Amino acid sequence: MNGAFVISLDFELNWGTFDGTTIEAYGENLLGVRQVVPSLLDLFAAHQIHVTWATVGFLFYETKAELLKDLPTIQPAYRHPEYSSYNWMQHVGADEATDPYHFGKSLVDQIIATPGQTIGTHTYCHLSCLEEGVTIEAFKADLEAAKRVAARRDVPIQSIVYPRNQSSPAHFKAAQEVGIDGRSG
Repeated sequence: MNGAFVISLDFELNWGTFDGTTIEAYGENLLGVRQVVPSLLDLFAAHQIHVTWATVGFLFYETKAELLKDLPTIQPAYRHPEYSSYNWMQHVGADEATDPYHFGKSLVDQIIATPGQTIGTHTYCHLSCLEEGVTIEAFKADLEAAKRVAARRDVPIQSIVYPRNQSSPAHFKAAQEVGIDGRSG
């Protein structure tokens, strides 16, 4: 019997931390990702290690203008709006050059260009699936948006790592309905 060792990395930048800490407190760690990702990619390539990068869909964009034009029409109505990436958008800069905490297109490009690397989704907006006000319809719209932005780069999204491990059987089913293996994560 053969075994498998699976490596999956969450790639989220500040989308995974904005509701729990500040840029002032955690920003240096977020900027460190810009050195860590290329170093890991070099290591993985040198040793032919295959990794899935569970990537927040917002990171595919280079500018806020591009991102804002592409938001799904169905969005979560969080009971606690401080959890919403959409509400957080007011704090986001214009582009990756001026706001490296919220944009990661250059890093996504490096992942795509490295052999053996796969991109999965960590949802489009780092959606906290089990928070009050997040519907299955909003979850499906989120996954469809993640698939759409990735498809523009010829990246098929086939797996998901749920932010904060928040999921349910209904989320698994909804993910499968949009063509993603919903049991991941």
